[in-house]
Formats: sequence, structure tokens, C-alpha cells
Amino acid sequence: MTGLSKEIYEGEHIEGFRDELQAARSSSRDDFFGFFNNSESVDDAFEEGVWDFTTHIAEPLSSFSSTPQDLRALEIGYGGGRLLSAATRHFGHVQGVDIHPHKDLVAAELMERGYDGFALHQSEGDTLPLANESVDVVYSFIVLQHVQYLRVFERYLEESARVLRKGGRFIFAVPHPSL
Repeated sequence: MTGLSKEIYEGEHIEGFRDELQAARSSSRDDFFGFFNNSESVDDAFEEGVWDFTTHIAEPLSSFSSTPQDLRALEIGYGGGRLLSAATRHFGHVQGVDIHPHKDLVAAELMERGYDGFALHQSEGDTLPLANESVDVVYSFIVLQHVQYLRVFERYLEESARVLRKGGRFIFAVPHPSL
């Protein structure tokens, strides 16, 4: 582990998330993929992911580029891949990073559904496993409000700035506190 102290990652928040997700994976495929947005099924999760990507990520980025297929993107907190799947239909290549260890399960589901042009990574949140200035867009949807420590949130911002190409964009969508 680099950068941040190990104590940050031994707190109940991160371990609690991993425990809940492991229980969902052990329960059923629908429970695992529905875990990330409380969907009833895998199909529902992916359908809702298209809507969320379109309204919260693609729409705000529409004035940035008329040729998104020429862009490389990074999703922080890809979860079960529900937004990332939609992103692969727009961007030339999409990378996803998450703290959970289930990237093989998510990759298999995405490939089974016919999505390609993506790579998934696991990270502890103190670094993004990408080269400097390697992506045009960094986005995260309803993930960063779950970060327990301000320093971890700051590191996500620092790392996002590091991996973004000059002139790139980032969108961090978090819910309004009253919702």
C-alpha cells in the first residue's frame, strides 16, 4: 500500500463494504450486481446504468467532444460495471477502478453481454493504477460520498488530476444531501 496509512483501510467502513459485497456475491448473481444500486436483477442494474450514465455523465460531457469514440475514460468505483458498460458504447476505451476484488466476475459479465474496450483494476484508493496524463475523462457516480476519510477523497482528486490529459474533464456525481 502506498501513500496513505494502513489504518485508513482497516477501518470498519472499507471492511464493512467488502464483507457486505462478499455476502451478496455468495448469495446470488442478482444480489451481487444489484448490490451497487439496489436493483432486483442483473438486467435491471445494467438498464438503470445506461440511464445513469446518459443523464449524469454523457450529457454533461456532450459539449466537451463531438467524437467521444476518440476519448479514453476512467470510472472510479465501477462496482458491477453498470455505468462502465454504457461508457464502452461511447468512449474508445474505458478503464475502471474499484476497491473490491471481484473484477474477474464483473469482466466476465461485461464480456458475456457483448461489451469490450475496457480494463478493470483494483486499488486501495490511494493511487489510480494508470499512467500520468493517460485519460481524457475521469468520472465517478454516487461513489465518493461513501469515502470515510477526507484524505482519501483528496487523494482521488489528486490522482484524477494526475491521470487526466491536459484539457481533460472529470465528473464526480454525488447525491444531494436531501435526496
